[in-house]
Amino acid sequence: MRIAAGILMIIAGFMSLSLTYPLVERFGETANSMVVPLSLLLLGLTAGGGSCAFKKKYYWWALVGAICSVFTGFLHVLFGELGFILLPTGILAIIFLIKSKDEFDSNRLKQGNSNN
Repeated sequence: MRIAAGILMIIAGFMSLSLTYPLVERFGETANSMVVPLSLLLLGLTAGGGSCAFKKKYYWWALVGAICSVFTGFLHVLFGELGFILLPTGILAIIFLIKSKDEFDSNRLKQGNSNN
């Protein structure tokens, strides 16, 4: 399930780049200085969380990526055209991550203490 969550997050991350045109069109060229960094931030957090879900490391980072994918879907509902596809995608990513929390490598501290 974590692999499906990672795929959904990476898709939502790259779809956050499609937010730039509708937002600039709606708010004018002055919004361009705000929209592009926001889209890149959402891409980085969401795709980074999907990558962490693939690697089975850093559960909280993957969860932040899933939350950002929901935020991307919410922004698409408000301003874009893909919101009703991306919002359920982000919600499914969160559900899949919560269900597969035990698959992540959270025993690093316990393994480090057992070597002493």
